Amino acid sequence: PPGTSPVIRKNLTDLTNDEVQRLRNVFKELMNLDKTNPESNCTYFNVAKHHGWFTATCQHETTTCFQHGFLPWHRVYIYEMEQAMRTIDPDIFLPYWDFTSLYSPSRNTPVQDLLPSIVTEMYYFNYDTNQTELNPLYTYTIPSVSGADASPDSPIDVSRNTGTELGYLDMVRGLVCSSFPQGHFDVFSRQYECPHNLMHVFQGGFVAEYTSSSQRWAAFDPLFWFYHANIDRIWAGWELDNDDFTSAFVSKDESFYPFEDWTFEQVSDYKATMYYQYDKAFDIDFCVNQVSAGNKALFAQFTKLPIERDNNAYAVRLIIDPLRVTGNANANSNL
Repeated sequence: PPGTSPVIRKNLTDLTNDEVQRLRNVFKELMNLDKTNPESNCTYFNVAKHHGWFTATCQHETTTCFQHGFLPWHRVYIYEMEQAMRTIDPDIFLPYWDFTSLYSPSRNTPVQDLLPSIVTEMYYFNYDTNQTELNPLYTYTIPSVSGADASPDSPIDVSRNTGTELGYLDMVRGLVCSSFPQGHFDVFSRQYECPHNLMHVFQGGFVAEYTSSSQRWAAFDPLFWFYHANIDRIWAGWELDNDDFTSAFVSKDESFYPFEDWTFEQVSDYKATMYYQYDKAFDIDFCVNQVSAGNKALFAQFTKLPIERDNNAYAVRLIIDPLRVTGNANANSNL
């Protein structure tokens, strides 16, 4: 079955021309299955819909509830999309979009201008058909569906509504770096979800309808999968530095609906159970290098990166792992 041979996930911007062509072909075929075989579990719609289409099953933190399954749920979710992709091309992989490596020349640079061209160009030349075609990585049209999935809104074109005020990638990097050294999974997961949420808004804009800013629509945007592969890559980098994946909120045998064949313990051991890895691990050295040499030691210990917007400082609540920093588990963890 798909997924039994090792998969190496590469950076989206490092793909060869052949890999880009194959990636487009796979997404095109998955989207075509919406029309030709709508009952298949491998259609683009039938995989993407789990994130938020009516009965949202994805786990995200809200103002009243910390969802401990945020990272493992999304790990299985993008894995399921990768498996659907591999039913069409057994050697394909889900690439990641490394948003932490992007630098805007101006604070007013729109995110749209920083995205890889393979997802921003509406049309591309398909060398297999020798024709100019609509780029399947540019957008997705949610089809008219019936039954339990029926919606009066469909068909719908999912878009990215980026604007000139959205290029604050330094803030996202700072928040990623502040979460990465947290030694407890629960602390890391909760703090890490903040930059994740910001990047969804940066991609979709402040108008959430039919964009990546909305939980209901986000996963229908093809960029979602490359973005979340990088979210997973950063977690994978955290796992390399932390041997204890225990959680106070989730048992090792707990599964995550609707992916009930996968437990937290299995998902944490993804290399052995899901047969994939990343070409380049996310490393704490990246974070340390974000600050001046004089502050490196302080940053490495307390993970506190100054975050500013023009002349006005953002107020950022950092959750520091007291056991990791002080050796005292009872120390004040809210700084």
